[in-house]
Amino acid sequence: MWLTIGIVAAIVVLYITTFALNKKTPIPEDCLELIDEASCNVCNNYSCSVKQDVSTIKDDLKKQLKTNTLKEGN
Repeated sequence: MWLTIGIVAAIVVLYITTFALNKKTPIPEDCLELIDEASCNVCNNYSCSVKQDVSTIKDDLKKQLKTNTLKEGN
């Protein structure tokens, strides 16, 4: 009985740990070019971490480009 509970608890802990680590892992920059935004937007999964990461990265890149352009212009 205790062995079964221990195995189930270990599986649950392993699942939660791998889920948390996967969520913290950033998308490789080389893979960002491979994401097809048209097909990605068709998905109805609003909690998708790929969509959130891509939009965040694109916003950050736009801010960096604006900052670099302003610095070069002055």
